[in-house]
Amino acid sequence: MVNILRAYMKIRGGKQTDYLFCDEYGRMLTENALRLAIMHYNHSRGVEKTSIHLFRHTFARKYLVDCGGNAFTLQKLLGHATLKMTKHYCNIYDADIAKSFDRFSPLAQMNANAERIAKLSARR
Repeated sequence: MVNILRAYMKIRGGKQTDYLFCDEYGRMLTENALRLAIMHYNHSRGVEKTSIHLFRHTFARKYLVDCGGNAFTLQKLLGHATLKMTKHYCNIYDADIAKSFDRFSPLAQMNANAERIAKLSARR
């Protein structure tokens, strides 16, 4: 992420003290401008249900499920004061996390390989 932000800053240009994400005039990006930009981006790709909050949920899901992130780090990334709200995200994605665990777990992979070997042996 740091490398991506550095590349963005090179493209963006400007001074170190400029806003990281700004409007076309270099002013601070407002919540409404961000909401409209996200809505336009999503609608241009055929996504009708769109909001900043859904972006947060998508990030949380990708972080927990696809990247194997943990709740404590997610709490800091999302700016939650306590783990209570972060736990809500974790509970939402428990099934996805379990699937990912089964897919990436060394024991599950060994069992899957053993099952494939057994099926191949049974065919012979």
